[in-house]
Amino acid sequence: MRLRSRVATEIDTRLAAILPEAAETLWDGGGAVTVIESLKYDPAAEALDGWAYAVSVSGVMAVELRADAIDALETEPLVADLVQRPIHLAPKAGAQEDELTEKARLTLVEIRDTIRDADVATRLRFNVSGWLLRKSAEPAQPVAYFSQAPEVGFGHEADYEPITELDLLS
Repeated sequence: MRLRSRVATEIDTRLAAILPEAAETLWDGGGAVTVIESLKYDPAAEALDGWAYAVSVSGVMAVELRADAIDALETEPLVADLVQRPIHLAPKAGAQEDELTEKARLTLVEIRDTIRDADVATRLRFNVSGWLLRKSAEPAQPVAYFSQAPEVGFGHEADYEPITELDLLS
């Protein structure tokens, strides 16, 4: 599952736009640390718009900002952005048939500072809700048939003709 890496990419993008000081000074230059605290999986059996919803996902993820002197940085603009524009992960564009991808929403619920190796780290906690989806082939469209009365019903199957789009337009 690529949920963790997709969230990390989104956080890195927002850090670069809103709080570049944190992105520039992160320990080891590895970006924010994204972790899954707990995820619960339940079966989901639904198909919509070419996607088969296989599994529903809910739980908590966290992102830790480990910048030098993070306690001196103004994190409020980042927090405001994450609250006003929750993270939405759309299914992977261009997914191949039967390929598994994620669709999720993460809402910021908590921010707290912790001590890591004698430095301060800011931890953002998110509630996660979403699905694991599979790209599915479009279902076959039903075919409608018609017949003129009185040649209808049992015994008159050969009298029925399929209705086509051209019939509907005329």
